[in-house]
Amino acid sequence: MIRHLPLHAGLWLFLCACVSSPVDEVSEPLRPLTESDLDFGVGTWTGALSYLDFTSGEAVAIPLDLEVSQSGPCLTLSLDFPLEPGANSSEQRCISEEGFMFHGKPVVLSGNIGAAAFFELEYEGQDNGLPVQKREVYQFSGASITIETAFRTSKDDAWTVRNTIDVERTAAE
Repeated sequence: MIRHLPLHAGLWLFLCACVSSPVDEVSEPLRPLTESDLDFGVGTWTGALSYLDFTSGEAVAIPLDLEVSQSGPCLTLSLDFPLEPGANSSEQRCISEEGFMFHGKPVVLSGNIGAAAFFELEYEGQDNGLPVQKREVYQFSGASITIETAFRTSKDDAWTVRNTIDVERTAAE
């Protein structure tokens, strides 16, 4: 397995600093997601999936090729793992009609940092078979996509990043 640091660590730290405040402290009303928020994601991307291994607790990264297409309010993410083809997958993620849900999960924060769009989902789920609160943060720009999934066991706990998709647009686009 390949091990490395995320491709956009500095930008990601900046984004986390911008969205790490509790949602009830945000003074502006939540704006709904729109199809144009997803436009940045369409294309062919290459990078890595980094994840926290359940057994060893170590951070692991594997190469990833990502193809993203859009049909109306839905994105189709096709993940191709060149070194682990048995893990390849494809799934569709959609914005709800009102724009306050994505992939069936509530949007708690959305906005822009310069030319990049971002939004955050928070919901109850499971991690390694245990009930947890989960958070997904999506960031789309013309040059990169970052999707981070984190969890915590209670609202008083810090978030633990479980996995991150961190890709850059391929040079052919």
